[in-house]
Amino acid sequence: LYQRFILALTYIKMNGTSWDSQNLWLSEDSECTWYGLQCQEDFRLNNIALDINNVHGSIPTEISRLESLRTLLLTRNLLSGTIPTEIITMPNLEHLLLDSNSLIGSIPYEIGLATNLKTLRLGTNFLFGTLTSEIGKATALEELNIGFNEFWRGIPTEIGLLTNIRLLVMEDNRFSGTLPTQLGSLGHIEHLY
Repeated sequence: LYQRFILALTYIKMNGTSWDSQNLWLSEDSECTWYGLQCQEDFRLNNIALDINNVHGSIPTEISRLESLRTLLLTRNLLSGTIPTEIITMPNLEHLLLDSNSLIGSIPYEIGLATNLKTLRLGTNFLFGTLTSEIGKATALEELNIGFNEFWRGIPTEIGLLTNIRLLVMEDNRFSGTLPTQLGSLGHIEHLY
């Protein structure tokens, strides 16, 4: 019931009645059958995929209470507001995809606590400010996309600590200074933009 309550709250806060697809949401059927949701065998939710679905509003912090969640996919919607710290620090979250929305603010300092996060896509939003050096502590990251935002100042040298990174997209920001030499030590990197 708790999981179902959190999802119902999410539906309300993210204007579910306006979504392009909302099949079975808030119905009597198991929430594991609702559009865009995927559960494990024990019926605990592990994936939310509501990309390109006219989802708007801010990201509810209550989603962070879905402790088994591994993927949160909300790309190409109309999300606004900031990235909740509670979402970034979810203990089992591996893939956070929020690109192509209207998010503002910066990446929370607490990104350093995201020890299981493998994919972080925040490109094509309205994020700004300096890129926190704490990003270097998210060492499980394999893909980081912060391109097409308004980040400024230098790229922190701690980016070189992301030894598992394969795709790094930072293009079309307002970074200044030189590229950190530590980027050269990222031997697994396949694509750098």
